Amino acid sequence: MTMTKTRKMTRMTNERADPPAVVATLIWSAPGLVLRGGVAYLRMKSRARVSADRLRASLVSSGMPPERARQLSEGYCADLSITKLLGELGIHDEP
Repeated sequence: MTMTKTRKMTRMTNERADPPAVVATLIWSAPGLVLRGGVAYLRMKSRARVSADRLRASLVSSGMPPERARQLSEGYCADLSITKLLGELGIHDEP
């Protein structure tokens, strides 16, 4: 590791770095980890969508109005969001 890269990383850990710099550093230093994490996130998101669809279908079949069932199932799936996850880690400020 060069001296310049070491200084940048030290400065970034001492100051609050902006999200693109953090993401770029993470991708540069651990691309395999980023790829596995991205694949795992997409798999979780897909499973959440399937579960939300099943929930909506079950609610409608049990007599709930379709619009209300859609709202509830969207809320179930919306909690899995990259921006929310980064916001909880303090990396990204949600609007």
